[in-house]
Amino acid sequence: MLRSGEVTVRAVLPRGTSGFRAGDTAYVSPRLEYARGFGLVVPGHVTSPRRVVTVSGSAA
Repeated sequence: MLRSGEVTVRAVLPRGTSGFRAGDTAYVSPRLEYARGFGLVVPGHVTSPRRVVTVSGSAA
């Protein structure tokens, strides 16, 4: 789950991404919205195939 203000989105992360913890800060672009794809910068402690991944979000 990703949250920005009043918007909470359930993100589908690419296979091989693991290690996110509650309270982690992740940067998204263009902005966090429902039913949209966006880029997510993966924090350094998270295992992922790439440092920036494309994810799709749905209402949480």
